[in-house]
Amino acid sequence: MKRKLVLLSMILGVSLGAVACSNNNPKPDENASNNQSEVDKKPDAYTENYSKNYKEYLAGLDEYSIYNIPESVNKAYDGKEYPGNEKYLEEVKTTYKDSREKVQSFVNSLKNDIKIEDQELNKMNKDLIAEGEKLIGELDTKIKRLDEIPKERLKDEKNDFMNAVNDATKVDKDTRSDFNKMIDGMNKRLGIDSKI
Repeated sequence: MKRKLVLLSMILGVSLGAVACSNNNPKPDENASNNQSEVDKKPDAYTENYSKNYKEYLAGLDEYSIYNIPESVNKAYDGKEYPGNEKYLEEVKTTYKDSREKVQSFVNSLKNDIKIEDQELNKMNKDLIAEGEKLIGELDTKIKRLDEIPKERLKDEKNDFMNAVNDATKVDKDTRSDFNKMIDGMNKRLGIDSKI
């Protein structure tokens, strides 16, 4: 009886081992689909180029949004000493010039020689380039208007001067928001985290 129990245990052990081993080996079709999904996850040349240039040129530009309205500037200087009107004007000019250079570099990077097979993505890229060029023109206009602020305005009271600077940077149609929407759409399409 003891011998039969040992024999039965061995047969059961071998049977379970054979079943377990056969379940570890994926079927050829499963292996092919696993490899295919790994290929699909690998970013293409366009996505890699876009992502690299997005991180290099556009990530972090939103910190300049403090100059959009005088209230946000006042909040930014809360607890800090206001540098004076002349220095403030230079800060704003520097911000717009830096933004312009970075947007220009980003747009230039989109005009590369990488072939885009996906027609929808190709159209999105062309639209983004066009919107970026509009934004560059808008930034040029703002920089020019800042340069035209009369020297006598530097003597204005802080809030009056900030309002004058803000008025100088207002445009009829704010291209920046359209550009940002297109960037968000492209980031979503390519699976890029825009909170970088």
